[in-house]
Amino acid sequence: SLMMREPFDYTKWQADLWNDRSVEEISKMAMERRAHHR
Repeated sequence: SLMMREPFDYTKWQADLWNDRSVEEISKMAMERRAHHR
C-alpha cells in the first residue's frame, strides 16, 4: 500500500495532531483547571 511504501514521518504527524488539538485542548484544560481552583 501507499502508506507502507512511503516512510511514515511520525514526528510530523504528531506535530500536525498537536497543531489541530492544542488550541482547543489546552484552552479546555486551562478552563477546567481554573474551575477546579475555585
